[in-house]
Amino acid sequence: MIRPLRRRHLRMIGALAIATPIGFAAGLWARLDRAPARPLPGAVAAGSLALGRTFLDEEGLWGGTAIRTRIGESSAPGEAAAVVLELTPAADLRAPDLLVYWSASEAAGTGLPDDALLLGPLAATGPARFVLPAAARGGGRLIVYSLAHGRLVAAAGLPPSGPVER
Repeated sequence: MIRPLRRRHLRMIGALAIATPIGFAAGLWARLDRAPARPLPGAVAAGSLALGRTFLDEEGLWGGTAIRTRIGESSAPGEAAAVVLELTPAADLRAPDLLVYWSASEAAGTGLPDDALLLGPLAATGPARFVLPAAARGGGRLIVYSLAHGRLVAAAGLPPSGPVER
């Protein structure tokens, strides 16, 4: 009885050796083409905009999370002045895939509000700069959200009257 089982096993392994690469190639051939990735809205390369006049420079806005927050006007020559947010984590935030959002409403629980606007990814080291939307001049909330964990990492309130020069 052992010999018939060995023969059947040999045939099955031979069939799998032929079918597996064919199935893999068919799967690659049939998959949908993906659109090329576009840059995130509002994300600014760290060196492309410099902060000119600073409205806000705080480290204690995030309620126990060590993130330095600077808000100021861009000083890029030849462009309209934009309000730029600069976030610099002082330590590792211990959460993967961090994204920064702005919202006019309060965050509910550990999720994002419905009106949250994506500003861009937050790097674990070094400053990250984002262009704030025009509606952010009226205040709102800044939210750091971990996409991998699906939870809110930190939130900070902007001044209700928008950026105020200090």
